[in-house]
Amino acid sequence: MPLKYLGQISNFGYRRILCGSCLAVALLILPQPSTAETLADVLAEAARSHPELKSQYEQVLAARESYVQARSAWRPSAGITGQVSTERDRPNAYGQINSSGLALSATQPLYTGGRGAAAVAEAKATLFAAKHSYDQALQSVLLQAATAYADVQLAQNSLDIEVRNLAELRSHLDQSSAQKTAGDATRTDVAEAETRVALADAATTSARGQVEAAIAGFVQAVGRPPQTLEPIPDLAPFTPPSLASALDAADTENPALLAAESTEHAARAGIDRARAGLRPSLSLTGSYGLSDTGYFGTDPFSQTGRKLSAGLSFSAPLLQGGALQSQVRQAAHLANAQRETTEATRRQVLLVVTQSWSQAQAARRNFGLLGSAVDAAARATEGVRQEEKAGFRSTFELLDAQSQLVTAETARAQAAHDLFIAQATLLAATHGLQTVAGVKDRLELGEDRLLRDATFSLGWTPWEDAVRVLDKLQEPRRVQP
Repeated sequence: MPLKYLGQISNFGYRRILCGSCLAVALLILPQPSTAETLADVLAEAARSHPELKSQYEQVLAARESYVQARSAWRPSAGITGQVSTERDRPNAYGQINSSGLALSATQPLYTGGRGAAAVAEAKATLFAAKHSYDQALQSVLLQAATAYADVQLAQNSLDIEVRNLAELRSHLDQSSAQKTAGDATRTDVAEAETRVALADAATTSARGQVEAAIAGFVQAVGRPPQTLEPIPDLAPFTPPSLASALDAADTENPALLAAESTEHAARAGIDRARAGLRPSLSLTGSYGLSDTGYFGTDPFSQTGRKLSAGLSFSAPLLQGGALQSQVRQAAHLANAQRETTEATRRQVLLVVTQSWSQAQAARRNFGLLGSAVDAAARATEGVRQEEKAGFRSTFELLDAQSQLVTAETARAQAAHDLFIAQATLLAATHGLQTVAGVKDRLELGEDRLLRDATFSLGWTPWEDAVRVLDKLQEPRRVQP
């Protein structure tokens, strides 16, 4: 049946629930808002303040710098060197020789044997893996906050049920005691009522502890205690309409799977980078230097010179003791391992989607059935109460009816909680929780934006693309892992 809300929670009444605890004192000094917080409000707060997301964001920026560093293989480099020295040679006619020099040199790579292309491809895939890891962390943080939101509501629901039950049982105990005094009830009736009251009192105490534990979990997930929360909503409008569509969405959108695939691409590029080490490289070099040498002796004089040079520099490996071939084999093994890791991640993602879909369907059916059970148990309890007053029912029957009502209400609250958690888990697996939260993707973490910012960073040259094309002419043959 269609559900607008899955619970009936309003004000938490923290003064009554957490009286005497330090956490309650902290809550009481906070200003109370005029309106209740929605799930979207809580999720947006968690996404804005959670330290794990901030850490992942910095990881993405660090990976972007690795991409910048990889592109430097196609860019020119320049440096300046200088030296000052003195030499004494007394037997020589010139007892002291002072010399100084200053040189500026520059190098422009022309062909790296594919090293640059492979390194850039590896860094690009690593950057995308970091970006998808950020998305995965976002889904994890949102799911944690949504779970904490539902846990607080479930704990409060359970406490309300226990409080009402305890009040009802105490009223019945007072009535049984009065009936015993009047001779209309036995000591056994009173003892049975006292037993139920003691059990209900213990259950209420445990429920209060669960509320405190749920609030602590909320603080850990969101960064502050909960205020007045809206009832947990039905997330069905946000979830995929069928299991098949959910599996398709997870296969293409799940950030953990995308991160694993990007890491696999990086590992394959690592094979190309290792194989490129077997190829020669070619660079354009140039230098300009100034030098000055002074001779001090019987006939002192000095010499000043300038030197300008330009040329091509060629290098090729001949023998490395098998190290380069070993690096190629090592890279292939790592790529093989990452390929299996990607497949294991895909299986795990599909398992989570299938399980959460099934759990959501079962919880929805249970919620409807338990709603009917609560209505029937309420009618039965009221009927037994009236019949007990008329002498047609025993105390035991009334207490049993009240117990069944409490069981049904608790089970319905648990079913609402389970349905919400299953839906939230499904949305996290299909990269959809940010839609519920109204959290937009960070523009600076878009793939195109990341690449553009890294490409046109300090050191970019207009001829960089020409060098890239030349470097890829004899790019190493890809080894399929």
